[in-house]
Amino acid sequence: MWVVVKVQTSTNNSTGSSALVRVDTMVPKLNMVILRHSVSVSSLETQRSESIIYVVNDETADNIDGIEGTKSFMSQDTLLSILRESSDGTPSSVLTTANFATFPVTSVHAATGESSSESDTSWPQTTVGIAVLSTIGASILLLAIILVTYFLCTRGRQYK
Repeated sequence: MWVVVKVQTSTNNSTGSSALVRVDTMVPKLNMVILRHSVSVSSLETQRSESIIYVVNDETADNIDGIEGTKSFMSQDTLLSILRESSDGTPSSVLTTANFATFPVTSVHAATGESSSESDTSWPQTTVGIAVLSTIGASILLLAIILVTYFLCTRGRQYK
């Protein structure tokens, strides 16, 4: 997919640029980890308390020559071995530096891919889906009963 961006400044200078956008997908439980942060309550209102991260192994697929290649992501096990000290989620020393002072990392965990947006459950199988489809089905059945009753009652009458 090609994307064209045009920027117009206050002095009416216009610059344009085009780019090739590549969308890669991955399995979260194989390539992602979750960093949990300790932030103040006021910050929580505007910021997320978790970051989901992944690492690209190389940049060969990031230019036009490598567009046909497969993007290589670092495995979750490798990420966890770098970013946490132990399996209880204790962050490694690299995550406790001054670079992370604004959002201190309190734990590092494996992304499981089990959130509602990542699950394999289709909408009709969810509670909301079942409720909506049941309501629609019951409404159609009720309408059919009303119509059948109306036609049976009016069929026997003769108009003069």
